[in-house]
Amino acid sequence: LVSSIIEQAAVNYPEQTIVSRNVNNTIEELSYLQLNRRSKQLANGLLTLNVAFQDRVATLAWNTHYHLEVYYAVSGMGAVIHTVNPRLFDDQISYIINHAEDKVLLLDPGFLPLLERIHSSLSSLETIIVLCSEEDMPASALPLLCYESLIKQ
Repeated sequence: LVSSIIEQAAVNYPEQTIVSRNVNNTIEELSYLQLNRRSKQLANGLLTLNVAFQDRVATLAWNTHYHLEVYYAVSGMGAVIHTVNPRLFDDQISYIINHAEDKVLLLDPGFLPLLERIHSSLSSLETIIVLCSEEDMPASALPLLCYESLIKQ
């Protein structure tokens, strides 16, 4: 599994730093050991949401540490990660998510207005997880879960 790559890095280079820039322009640093731990926590959280082997999990996110954690968590649990290009038109994004039958969507807070526009057309989507901390959770009429709360379970 892809998860063996991060496990190998966590064992051999546990303190090696990974640096990324968040969508709010802050710098995030975490080690391979932390990345491995957080990815496993997310995989466990997704299991509590009934994500199973070969289920599709979509992301609508920029390349941050959150997206990296999602990549290892989803592929490591045997589900399929499906990255959605946010630069497409709304109807194209709806079609792609529906065609893939994505069960869960993880998104950056900045893409919430896009999701609110297309949400009613998404037939298979069961869960929406916002890639942020509790204090950064956006207000919305949609049922949203907080990423950091999910991985603390």
